[in-house]
Amino acid sequence: MPVVLPTDRPTDRPTGTRTTAAARCPPRGAGPDRRSAVDRRRARGRGPAPGRPGPGARGGDTGGTEPGRTDRHREWKNTYPPYVSGTLKGRAVDDVLAGRHSLKSHAENTGLVHRTTPATVPFEEGHRYRVSFSYQTNVEGQWAWVTGADRVADGKTSSRDITRDVLAPALDTASYSREIVAGCGDTWVGLRKLGSARGTDLVLDDFTVTDLGEADTGAACASVTAPSGTELSPGVPGEYVTAFTNHESADAENVGIAFQGLPEGWKVAVKEKDGNLFERVPPGATARTTWLLTPPAGTTDASPAWQVTATYARAGATRTVSSDARATVTEGPVLPPGSMTATADSENGSSGAAEGPVSNVLDGDAGTIWHTDYTASRAPYPHWVTLELGGAADIDGFGYLGRQSGGQNGRVAGYEVAVSDDGEDWTTVARGTLEDDPRTQRVSFDRVRASYLRFTALDALNGQPYAAAAEMRVYGLPVDLPTGYPPGERPAGLR
Repeated sequence: MPVVLPTDRPTDRPTGTRTTAAARCPPRGAGPDRRSAVDRRRARGRGPAPGRPGPGARGGDTGGTEPGRTDRHREWKNTYPPYVSGTLKGRAVDDVLAGRHSLKSHAENTGLVHRTTPATVPFEEGHRYRVSFSYQTNVEGQWAWVTGADRVADGKTSSRDITRDVLAPALDTASYSREIVAGCGDTWVGLRKLGSARGTDLVLDDFTVTDLGEADTGAACASVTAPSGTELSPGVPGEYVTAFTNHESADAENVGIAFQGLPEGWKVAVKEKDGNLFERVPPGATARTTWLLTPPAGTTDASPAWQVTATYARAGATRTVSSDARATVTEGPVLPPGSMTATADSENGSSGAAEGPVSNVLDGDAGTIWHTDYTASRAPYPHWVTLELGGAADIDGFGYLGRQSGGQNGRVAGYEVAVSDDGEDWTTVARGTLEDDPRTQRVSFDRVRASYLRFTALDALNGQPYAAAAEMRVYGLPVDLPTGYPPGERPAGLR
């Protein structure tokens, strides 16, 4: 039978089901601000107002929105009267999905943005539920709908994701629906921000949870995840790492990881023999598989998607969990970031993992940055980053992506690029000046064989002594392409 969710407004949904109390935001610039207090607070990045949580709550690990950015945004179309403009039709998302009230997330940091709580959406252990909603979003790979669970042990509450579905871009309203089995603790569902691309919005409405009765099997409490931001080159094997985590209270046995729906023409291997099979994974442990994926040469699908599944045995029962998987296929050959290591002359150490470590330039997340020290000292220019390429490679270019937010400090102007066989003797192959551009800037040079590349920043666009970068890439091909093994087959008869 359907579950009735708390709401503070009438609903025209089917009898016995209700949607959440969604954010009441009229289109920007459309007359007086008639939003409720909770929504005015959300727009200013302060989270929900006390006493008005609706059926969901602030996720808690995103740090909120950046104050003021909501009001400066100008890329929302207004489809519904009386605020019809139509000028951005096909380019942006609507403020509201049906001309009434919707929940909008804008300029969020990465992490859990919104989630239900047991007090507002009480999932009963062992029951199967259908969770559905309508949505619009504008940038690929930025948002995921997750099912999670809370557990209390030793007076502390731990929370974890069980399933994760990446939401495909939809500039016109799309629908999402998934069936879940409650268990593994206090079950919840919510919205997670995965990426840090600029101008990412998500609008959600018609959130409905339907209780389908007792499930035939218990909940699968393990999880399997795929990386976000992985880049693969056409015709070149690239590393792709998946992770299986056992959240069960007992060992997960006979674990097999596999891909479903991989695009036609792709080749798949594992780096280590039977590296996708695990005899036993203890509770709380994570087992990783390094795959070698090769997109076909000449592919036109720049953002393919498929699923990664994990099948395992627990207490004599076979269970399966899955997660969306995707990658970005580059136009030309790029050395896999995972095969390289980075070192720098200076790193800031006081601002956390997302701002400072030079390893951030290879993590595939534009929201994390390398930044020179600004706490213990103000190291002067020049600044450098050395990339060890993981072996000899024939290379002809370097890519620099500047910081995507947080001000002007660290945006590099003058630069030099040098290469080396041994990391000691260097040959300069390019020099010039970068622009203040939010996109990746490519520095091209004549093809050369090298094992190291050094990017030297000579000065900053704003004249300050700091350097920073979100991502760095090296364009070319390894001399020795990696090889692997066929994925192992999970023994179906074992439990």
